[in-house]
Amino acid sequence: MKTLLLSACVLAFGLVQAKAEDKELALPTDQKFIAKAIECTIAEVKFAETALETTSNPEVKKLAQTIKDDHNICLKQLMVQADKLKLSVVEGLSKEHKEDKDRLSKFEGNEFDTEYVRGVIERHEKMNQRSNGQIKNGKDQEITTACKEAMTKIKGHLEAARKVQTNLKK
Repeated sequence: MKTLLLSACVLAFGLVQAKAEDKELALPTDQKFIAKAIECTIAEVKFAETALETTSNPEVKKLAQTIKDDHNICLKQLMVQADKLKLSVVEGLSKEHKEDKDRLSKFEGNEFDTEYVRGVIERHEKMNQRSNGQIKNGKDQEITTACKEAMTKIKGHLEAARKVQTNLKK
């Protein structure tokens, strides 16, 4: 059960490994993955909070609430994993995510909803590809197993976001 919950957290939320900062380059793959997973999970919560404050669309609100709730659970699990790896992390938004959040905040109405949902889909689709690197190259069996088991959650978020996206186009 612990592994399943961790798996849902580690991978279900569009986590990335690419573009590590110089100090992260020296970290082993598992540590880089967890650090980036925490960064992206925090960002996903912030994006969802922005959506909850901005949208009046009930479907977008429901999607954002689900993502916020799932990512808050995930963040707790990831922080435990970071502690096990003796990895210190910053809990704020990265420069890239801050810019994305600021850009998203400039939209209103249907444009906001469309951009928010597009971002959810994009981040979750990229996760699949990026998590394969962890599955192939990771040394920590718990993290690797979590990556493999998270696919159901990832697909659920993607399916929900795509449905909302389709309905927004009507």
